[in-house]
Amino acid sequence: MLGPKIGQGFWQNLNGNFTPITMDLWFMRAWGRITNTGVDGGPDDMQQQLDTFEEELKAQGLPVPRGQTAKITLAESIEAQHEKDFKEHRKEYDSGEREKSDLVRASERVMIYYNGAMVEAPRNGSQRKWITEVFNKALVKLKKDHGLELTPAGAQATWWWPEKILWEEMGVTGKKRDTDYAKSLRDLAAKKKAKP
Repeated sequence: MLGPKIGQGFWQNLNGNFTPITMDLWFMRAWGRITNTGVDGGPDDMQQQLDTFEEELKAQGLPVPRGQTAKITLAESIEAQHEKDFKEHRKEYDSGEREKSDLVRASERVMIYYNGAMVEAPRNGSQRKWITEVFNKALVKLKKDHGLELTPAGAQATWWWPEKILWEEMGVTGKKRDTDYAKSLRDLAAKKKAKP
């Protein structure tokens, strides 16, 4: 009901069920890094994005370039123009007065796949099941070989945090690093108290 991240893991973990694993962005980045499956965007995926881009060009009554290179060049140009427009009219985008077009979205997807799309969620239920099985086998091995006993949720929590720090050290900007639910709730309470 609440989706695979919230319903399957996160919400249950918060409510005391530590068996499900929260397979969020940081979990999947760590998983992708250690299994060499972190970047998507093979030829079939790329072609699918180009086909969608072509459909959007036709829907807008715009000419469709011939060849993959020309389409990628056009997608890059459309994305760059949108970024410039977004910076100039940020308030209008934030207010909803302006919206990102489907053509811009298709252009962005082409560029994401051209540059190598990060895998940030399990592809399907089968992959989620397989990852869970492998993760649980690793926990059995950790206990057997080193005497360390962790719940699946506890183990996930011990590796997503360093993964986030690793990405920040490599230059990926993120939200405030040293935080947790207790600190966030204290900050929120302080802000609410300070308001007149």
